[in-house]
Amino acid sequence: MSTLSELRREHVATGGQLGQLIYDEVVGVVRAIVFTGRYAESCAAITGYGSWDQAVDDVVQEYVVTHLLGENHLAYVFAQARTIDSFRGMVGGRVHRCLKRMRDRSVVEVLLDRASDRLRDDPFQAYTRDPGGRPDGFQLISRAAEIELRPATGEEIEIAAKNATAVPTLRSAATERAPRVYGSEEFVRLLSVTCRSFPALLHIATLRAVLNLVLTDWVVGRPVPIGDAVTRVDEGTDVATTAIERDNAREFLGQLNTNDVELLRQMFAGYRDSEAAAHFGCSRQTINSRKARIRERMAEFAEPDDEIALLTFLEQVQFLIADRIGGIA
Repeated sequence: MSTLSELRREHVATGGQLGQLIYDEVVGVVRAIVFTGRYAESCAAITGYGSWDQAVDDVVQEYVVTHLLGENHLAYVFAQARTIDSFRGMVGGRVHRCLKRMRDRSVVEVLLDRASDRLRDDPFQAYTRDPGGRPDGFQLISRAAEIELRPATGEEIEIAAKNATAVPTLRSAATERAPRVYGSEEFVRLLSVTCRSFPALLHIATLRAVLNLVLTDWVVGRPVPIGDAVTRVDEGTDVATTAIERDNAREFLGQLNTNDVELLRQMFAGYRDSEAAAHFGCSRQTINSRKARIRERMAEFAEPDDEIALLTFLEQVQFLIADRIGGIA
């Protein structure tokens, strides 16, 4: 078994690069987290791999290249660790972060593949610039005359991401390797909201940045927390229930002013009271009072004893908020 002193000597002997002993320790930590730590039992393998056995090597390489060497985490670990256990613990913390990033990126890449196909059709318009005719950007057809042919700014991306949180996500099974995250209807709304959020062309790189922000805490097997775990209802919801709850949602939102609708969007998106207070320029107590009034008004239209009707109502409220942002309604 390696000791911390042996690892330090290996580190010095290799000129500050990664030696075999250190690499073996990293492999051991990754495998311990994935298998001994039951990670593989609770989370599906990274998209593109049939099992965790096939994915472990890429996890090791991603951690070593991006974190240990790229972010100079190796030097930090040697400066701070006092024992081999503390070394492994510090490496393990970054490995967990690495696993999360890899899974997040895999989900985002799947969505970008869907977007590249969907954004070529009505109501979107694709713009091409390179000789190969590859799409360089997209926009809503209705806004074609208004857009600016430039990338979005960082501030615009953040605004687009906040707007996109109004679109509800699908439930996902823990065994899914490539979860859809959004149904077809929801995905069109997401793209429309993102296009509508700023005057610049929607580049694929911009959409990737938006999705990375929106799905930062999205983990396979656990839906995005919207309100108190309010998620999209099962696909089997009947048409009559949907129609009734859509009318209820319209009537409910019609009784709210613009600021209350924005606060409701922030409630669905999981904003903290302090963030909402900063946005509206008021105290957290005022935000709490306004939230209470919104909930009281909502209770007049929701069906608390009918779970399907309640979830359908909440879903339709989210749809209508997203439609307003996306210029659909």
